[in-house]
Amino acid sequence: MRRLESISILSPQLYPYTVNAPSNIAYHEAKHLSKHFDWVTLYVNQPPRQAYTPPSLPDNVELRVNNLRRLVNPSIFIKLVADSRLVHTHFLPSPTEATTLIPLLRSTILTHHGSLAPELGNARRKAGWAGYTLKRLQLELLKRGFKKIIVPSTFMAQHAELEGFKRESLAIIANGVELDLYRGGEALQLEGEPPILWVGYTKPSKGSHIMIALSKKLESTLPKARIHFVGYYNQAYASELSRRSVNNIVLHGPKSPLEMPKYYRGAWFTLNPSLFESFSMVTLESLASSRPVITVDNGAARDLVTHGQNGYISQPDPEELAQHVYTLSQDQHKLREMSENAFKSAQNYDWSNVTTKLVELLRRTM
Repeated sequence: MRRLESISILSPQLYPYTVNAPSNIAYHEAKHLSKHFDWVTLYVNQPPRQAYTPPSLPDNVELRVNNLRRLVNPSIFIKLVADSRLVHTHFLPSPTEATTLIPLLRSTILTHHGSLAPELGNARRKAGWAGYTLKRLQLELLKRGFKKIIVPSTFMAQHAELEGFKRESLAIIANGVELDLYRGGEALQLEGEPPILWVGYTKPSKGSHIMIALSKKLESTLPKARIHFVGYYNQAYASELSRRSVNNIVLHGPKSPLEMPKYYRGAWFTLNPSLFESFSMVTLESLASSRPVITVDNGAARDLVTHGQNGYISQPDPEELAQHVYTLSQDQHKLREMSENAFKSAQNYDWSNVTTKLVELLRRTM
């Protein structure tokens, strides 16, 4: 099939330790799109003092890095978007940015990794009607601006439609995973029987309070179990664990994307207590590492996890989660079966497969 000439990709936010950050996804996307395009330009923003070594990129990929604390200058943001065909973001553009951008976006595709409709409810709770009205305006501008909006899950597409986005303006293309990075290789010797992995942030929306309640239940049913948390945590959470005498949660802190595979492989399975996920790279990476996932029914979970086959889907109830943990810990045959199914289910999400779908969309829209 004929190669396409060139494409520019913009990822305004770069989080150095977050595997599922838009920039990390954009790096892998650029790498694989280079097989279909003669030239790929990737714009990213790396705030000062946030060291990050990106994956190696092919010779026909040009990386342009802006060292800005944040892209607060609308003129910079607008110019970058005007020069880009694919835009990755977690956040909606402001009304000022979006109004200026609309005339420039006739051939631009937005890949939105954050929430669309759920943000409205959050804005209304946090900022009252003013915040709610602002989000409504952002969404209305978004509907008129981009040629296509890519969302990573069926759940996100359904919510976008509820907010009035036309189905034909949406495309569901999941995020990808580098299977070769996650299968096989070194595994950490994590303590516990079983050793359980939890990756994320210690904040309520990510289920940190659920994990404390779960840990207390496991003290009696699985006293040797250890939950290994990898990610950002604050001192208040560490103090809460100490105050409540929680001894079976081990805090490891944030790790780089290249370190994560050995953590997944060092656990028997992964727990995902997050209350909302637009996709969940943690779930996908665990499956790619042949590790089943016990996840809260958080939106996108059902795109990745089939209950009873490659994991369990639970209500955000510590009692129900504890039962699934106990079942999987005690039944080694079931654990092996689910581990095999986990890797099989991740194969559809290899970046080569995801990129093929993206290229097909680009050929139709460019």
